[in-house]
Amino acid sequence: MKNKILLPFALTGLVTALSACGGGSHINEDPYKGVTATTSGCSSSLVTDSCMMFSLDFPADGVNFDCSSDKSNHFATEKNGNLFTGGCKVGDTVSFYIQGTKTSRKINLGSVDLSKIRPLKSSTDPVYISLKDIAEGLTGKSMTVMDTSDESFKVMVALTRILQSVAVSEGNQAGAIQEIDLTTDFKNTLSTVTADVDKANYLDGSYISLLQPWVDMNAVDDQTAQTLAKQLINQANAGTYSASPIGFGNILNEFSGFFAYSQLSNRYALADMLLLSTRSGQSIGYTTEWVGSPKISANQTSNANVRTLLLTQVTPSKMNANMQSALINPLTNSISKAFLFNSANADESGKTISLNQGILYNNNKVAGSQKTYEAITKNTSAAPANAIGRWSQTIGGEVFNGTIDIEKTYPVTYLDQSVFKTINSVAKGQEYIFPLYATLTFEFDNKVSGATTIPATKLSIVIDENGDIRTNLGANGSLTSDECPTLDSNTYKDSNNVQQYLIGTTGTTNYSTSDKSITARMILSNPVFGVLDGLTAGANSTALSGIRFNLQNLLQNHTTADGINVTSWYGDAVANAVWTNGFAGWQATYNSVEANAATLEQKNIAQRQSGTIRSFVELPSCYKIKTKI
Repeated sequence: MKNKILLPFALTGLVTALSACGGGSHINEDPYKGVTATTSGCSSSLVTDSCMMFSLDFPADGVNFDCSSDKSNHFATEKNGNLFTGGCKVGDTVSFYIQGTKTSRKINLGSVDLSKIRPLKSSTDPVYISLKDIAEGLTGKSMTVMDTSDESFKVMVALTRILQSVAVSEGNQAGAIQEIDLTTDFKNTLSTVTADVDKANYLDGSYISLLQPWVDMNAVDDQTAQTLAKQLINQANAGTYSASPIGFGNILNEFSGFFAYSQLSNRYALADMLLLSTRSGQSIGYTTEWVGSPKISANQTSNANVRTLLLTQVTPSKMNANMQSALINPLTNSISKAFLFNSANADESGKTISLNQGILYNNNKVAGSQKTYEAITKNTSAAPANAIGRWSQTIGGEVFNGTIDIEKTYPVTYLDQSVFKTINSVAKGQEYIFPLYATLTFEFDNKVSGATTIPATKLSIVIDENGDIRTNLGANGSLTSDECPTLDSNTYKDSNNVQQYLIGTTGTTNYSTSDKSITARMILSNPVFGVLDGLTAGANSTALSGIRFNLQNLLQNHTTADGINVTSWYGDAVANAVWTNGFAGWQATYNSVEANAATLEQKNIAQRQSGTIRSFVELPSCYKIKTKI
């Protein structure tokens, strides 16, 4: 069974797609023989059943695994589009290993307790299991640093080196993570190995010589494996992080959200947040904030009504999160240091929001209250001291201390070299197209009466060789450039000494006869972007509002003459890529109240609520398809 499942828009179909898979085979009692594995594990079709689907971060087809609740069968991961999946019962411990059917020799990878990663079944997406999770299961220790002095990181590096050595044996390059196929025949050649491989071998390095008869372990050196391990850790953390003034109240009737109250002045502070964590381990984005005391009538005293009134009675302000370390520490799955939003307005230069704590549970939620914590963990004991999402802000000497619910969505996956061709992913003599320099044209719906019409606006970007997206601004504040400068990753200044900005990341790749594309998510949050400030594309997307760059002309026609195009993601249909602006939308909400008497400036901001990205994407003359020498 080989179903096509594509992140980020088809995760909801994963459970149904795998419903026909399952079954297993009995253990062969002969200790000198191996195991026969069937794909998938438990069968899953409905939210009411007990099967928990999972997806590995390393794209490996054929990794063996056992489910603790099933003493009779063995299973193996299976490729489903760009996901590599399996399934066990909710709460199982999953033991991963590599073993053939005709040999007892075994590479033990480690075990993962599903109840600790995600105690509740999800009907919309699989559990994301990383090599970090597997390594920590083998050592029994949480990873504290990305350094081989840490036992869990050292084991993860070893696991990465083994799998990547297999990748090289299958024709891939050592420096780029690509899918591997652990076939039964290949796993049977483990008979050439003289002993099983386990934790002790990873820690003392003996796994390298032990496995050398099976695969050339010298094809990937330790430093390359460390670099790839760090990439995998950041990849597992990448995604969209959002919070609203209401939070998860519509489900739990528990209104925590992005909210604070000051008894000092009887004022409220609440915000709406959208952040993007990228493949490089950075986060960017912004919040829209309201601070004030709404006019409340006798029948409008509920918590929800107070917040709703504030949204329509107080002018929203925009707070930017400039590029900084990821909101969620990928090693602790928590907010381990203050994450800051700063006002771009000169008269609010001291106004800063600080997100201070919170633990990401189930790889998708930070709880803003005890009740929310209990709902997402099924643990009724008091939450750990640092588990509840909290934030703070000081305005004119007044301190606001609040709570925040955060939801993570739209994870990323590996980028297949059939589309994502970089110098690291192709062989000598082959063409590569990334970093890709391009200029996008943003068109505005211009739907606000009385506002200034906004013309189409261009922005030059770069999709870099790591899969992240940055600007390619020109000199003197220009949003476009016909040059292709390199970048200093420390200062984010290019070789022309122009300051550039991280604005997004890529999601996944798709390769078919007519569609060779890469999906993307972008957030523009800086005054330098002018009328584009606050624009988001693909970051809070559905199939209709997601964006993809189709690279057919570059990959198939081998020419830049015809440029590339950008569309939405809706099956195989071609539709305009759309963008939205959350801050402008909230401004429009405020403006809609006639008593607020919106100013021309406020109407102009609301004019930026939405639009499309012109399908044709220009490529600068400096951009060339290159050949690896």
